[in-house]
Amino acid sequence: MYHEERKITIFSEHTDLEPLIRSVMEEGPVTNNVNTSTSMQTGWQDSDIIICDIPVEKLASIKEERKEGSCLFYIYSPADALRLSTLLTWARVRFVT
Repeated sequence: MYHEERKITIFSEHTDLEPLIRSVMEEGPVTNNVNTSTSMQTGWQDSDIIICDIPVEKLASIKEERKEGSCLFYIYSPADALRLSTLLTWARVRFVT
């Protein structure tokens, strides 16, 4: 089975989401096909999945600059972060070709 590479970008000012995402992705078949970033420098605009827990007022620029067809997920509370594993499981299934 072939898995297309997908780029995940993480923007986090409050919690460190990258270890959580890495642990979830290690459970599935696309472990080595995910790139993560925690900075808002260049290069994130071509991401397939963008996960944020940054202040809402900063989301407008992300919405404008992201590529068409990408998924933007906003983590509003700790409960949302707990749902992240379900979200990433969906993403894993969604992108299998």
